[in-house]
Amino acid sequence: MKTETPSKRSSELLLVLERLTELHTRLLRLIHEKIEHMRAGDAERLQACAASEEFLIKTIGEQEGLRRQLTDDLGRGWGIEPQAARRMSARQLGDTIDDRVRADFADATDRLRDVVGKVADVNRVATLIAQQVLHHLRCVFEAVAMPDEQPATYSPHGRRVKRETRQLFEMMG
Repeated sequence: MKTETPSKRSSELLLVLERLTELHTRLLRLIHEKIEHMRAGDAERLQACAASEEFLIKTIGEQEGLRRQLTDDLGRGWGIEPQAARRMSARQLGDTIDDRVRADFADATDRLRDVVGKVADVNRVATLIAQQVLHHLRCVFEAVAMPDEQPATYSPHGRRVKRETRQLFEMMG
């Protein structure tokens, strides 16, 4: 039997979907900012972005938990087993429970799906940039800390000289 509870829960679920969309939009902006700081080599701002990103991801996780709880409650209110309701997307759930909210659920899920897709794409770019930065740093560290097996070089006088890490630091210092 339909009660006011499912209607109220569907409104709450729509609000959670909107919050998730807003949080993912903020995460998208933050990842763009993080990429700029990686390119600029600004470690301090990059660290601040990482802290903000961690907070946003935690908040998104909390909202996801609330979404699952509301989905279970909503399913129960409309006679759908909680496990079955949890496996359904919000759009499918909206299609199943109420004609009045079908369009609202479809719009909310489309917006969320769109921004989550953008976050995934930009995050892949950020990952590639981070991998390149790490590769570059590895190359720099290898050049600075050459093992003893490295081939010798020649001095300005034509003699063979074994390369030493200390010489590179002395040249840079």
